[in-house]
Amino acid sequence: MVNFQNCEKKDFFETRQKNFMKIDDDFKLKREIFAIELRKHKRYENHMKFARITYKSPKKSQKNSEKRVGIENIWKNPCLLEFHLSSLANMVWEDNDAAITICNGNFLPFIVSYIDNKYQESTITDAAKCLCKISALEHKYVKCLIKYGAHKKFVGILDKTRPKSNEFCIWALGNISADCTKYRDKILSLNIVFKLINLMLENPGIDTIALISWTFSKLTREKPAISASTINSLLGACNELLKYPYRSIKKDTLFAISYISEYDEIDTIFSTGIISKIFNYLIDNDEFLLLPSIRIIGNLISKQCSLYTQSLLEKGILDYLCFSAKSSVSAVRKEIQWTLCNIAAGTQSQVKRLIEHRIIWISIECLGDFDTKTRIEASYIFGNIAKSGNITNIKFLVDKGILGYIKQNLRHSEYEYLVNLLEFCSAYLMIEDRNFNFHYYGDENYKEMNKSGCLEEIENLIMSKNQKVHELSSNILQAICIYEEDTQFCC
Repeated sequence: MVNFQNCEKKDFFETRQKNFMKIDDDFKLKREIFAIELRKHKRYENHMKFARITYKSPKKSQKNSEKRVGIENIWKNPCLLEFHLSSLANMVWEDNDAAITICNGNFLPFIVSYIDNKYQESTITDAAKCLCKISALEHKYVKCLIKYGAHKKFVGILDKTRPKSNEFCIWALGNISADCTKYRDKILSLNIVFKLINLMLENPGIDTIALISWTFSKLTREKPAISASTINSLLGACNELLKYPYRSIKKDTLFAISYISEYDEIDTIFSTGIISKIFNYLIDNDEFLLLPSIRIIGNLISKQCSLYTQSLLEKGILDYLCFSAKSSVSAVRKEIQWTLCNIAAGTQSQVKRLIEHRIIWISIECLGDFDTKTRIEASYIFGNIAKSGNITNIKFLVDKGILGYIKQNLRHSEYEYLVNLLEFCSAYLMIEDRNFNFHYYGDENYKEMNKSGCLEEIENLIMSKNQKVHELSSNILQAICIYEEDTQFCC
């Protein structure tokens, strides 16, 4: 709470003299400049209005009005800024309007200038706190920080001897990185990753470590990918961060790794030994640890590197995924089905391993999931199996009763979902629609398809507005007609 008494000029300077007795010569000089400016501009009463700002008003509108009056008064003379920086930082931290007023004014560069080693820790912290709040505003206000070089100041001031200012600086850098790719690249060009890693090695407080892991997740989120050398160092740091027992640190670290796994750096990820730690989080009940862990595995498998996919299968990845495949969180179910559909796009041996595992039953049940995204990802599993053209794998699924689930869900309206299911039916009847040559396997397949009731639902899809759905359903029915004509002719 700020509450200065209204005093005369003489008393004002006597009070100031006591406060500055133990301060260095540089700060004394600033006090003298402050006094000269007050006398020169004859604005004593106006400046004291700022000193009388209080937060005692019960009305929010009146409180905000008093804050604006204070900012406008200090605005007239930036020389006053250092003496009231703490009060200003508290205002800005509590009220977005105060932060916006600063950005629209002319003394933002003065606040940025206080992020400098020549000032005391408290002054740097107050300035960093003020700018950190601005970094969380809209793009146009973040642009002001970039304009005055605040991001360079933040990186340059990072030091193990300034724990509190470090937190606000790192926080602001994370906010700026998340604003847009252009600003993220500007920050990366300042070697921020190596700065943060060096700071992390100095064993700072746990709050600083948490902010470092959070900033890593922001630096890796945007594309294009960061350089390979930076990724190597970053993954090493992430490996160390996973050792901390705090869930917030683990969550942000796992998200950072998941964003890195979207790049073509599979060898680097496997070489760090992170994968063995990721497996432990695949059986965690915390969705915020589970989600990024599944994405990491899914991204690695999606690179279609059969060697690494086979390695994950041999380590029992299907057992780990099966543990959470029926999660109550739709995002978790969706990510697991997406990972499985990438496995289904692999080699024949990998597909066989998938369909022989009990998790395939969960995927079949997910065809009727109430969540649209989960349902679509599950359909891609069977669409990919159909595209592989292995009739043995397809028949294996039919024997498990998949046609009954397909029949129940052909009434959904998602086109890509319907296309995947129709492609599976086409593959079961062995339809080659490229040359309009229709083949069938005989009575067994036809009778099984007819028995499931799928044909009745497929007939309703001929009038679909989607060309692919119309084409697939027409080809299936045409193949059935050819089969019936041939069997009647044979009879």
